[in-house]
Amino acid sequence: MINLYEKIWKKISEQERIVIFTHVHPDGDTIGTSIALKELIKIKYPKIDVKISGDKYPSNLLWMKGNDNVSNEFIKHSLAILVDTSSITRTFDKRILNAKEIIKIDHHHPEGNQWSLAIEGDTVPATGQIIWDMIIKLELKYNEIVKEALWVSIWTDTSGLSERNPSKETFKAMEWVESDGINRKNMLGKIDLSPIQKKEILNLVKNPKKDGNVLYVINDFFVSNDLYRPATELFYKKYESEIYIFVCKLNEKLYRVGFRSKEYDVSKVASYFGGGGHLTSSGTIINNLEKLPKIIEYINDKMKIKV
Repeated sequence: MINLYEKIWKKISEQERIVIFTHVHPDGDTIGTSIALKELIKIKYPKIDVKISGDKYPSNLLWMKGNDNVSNEFIKHSLAILVDTSSITRTFDKRILNAKEIIKIDHHHPEGNQWSLAIEGDTVPATGQIIWDMIIKLELKYNEIVKEALWVSIWTDTSGLSERNPSKETFKAMEWVESDGINRKNMLGKIDLSPIQKKEILNLVKNPKKDGNVLYVINDFFVSNDLYRPATELFYKKYESEIYIFVCKLNEKLYRVGFRSKEYDVSKVASYFGGGGHLTSSGTIINNLEKLPKIIEYINDKMKIKV
């Protein structure tokens, strides 16, 4: 891996402009990774103009200053680095295709072939762990912004080191991040949801229904990105089931469908229905609720093999 790291940083060193792109409905990992990477590049190569292009942050992460206004002309003459995103379809700013070259740094299943260099594969629980590994292996200089961003990345994508099979390296990364002034209690206070949001989340996971191996809950109304992920996580922590489906409206025409499991590879389900994600945490988009019974039927028929 160190050889690939060196190739990526050599490519970075040759640039005058870089744009870091994040995924739709940004979470702590894509936000934290992009901010940490931007800071690392600025520290090592101060003359490179680095910007981040992404969607609006969730309310509990608005204190993280990352997104920039990026012009078409700037992108056209930039190296693009796509983080925590498996494919172009999952990228918020599709202008990434106008960049002169694209590098990908990600921890999802490999998708697409637009990349000149790529770190990919579901081998670590957070993309931020890859950035941490780069810092250690390449002895990169960093600052407090980098460490805070990586804390958010790793902590939120593992739900406090409790999900996506955190390894010894993940715990080592968090130990490094929390050294020299990064206090867990303070960071938890920064990312905490409001009492009103917590109450709303409890309401979103009420009265689930069971069909075979699937426990599901449908919210036939819009649920903001601030609440979608924590609600999905609470849903499968609160109840016992083999597979969980959390459904809500994304907008007037589309529904967001989240899959979770403690033991089964739900990424296969998500992929079959046009989505993607991790082995035990994935999602897709559907245009009507009539497709949900088909998804449940597919799961009950096909999901026989555990991760």
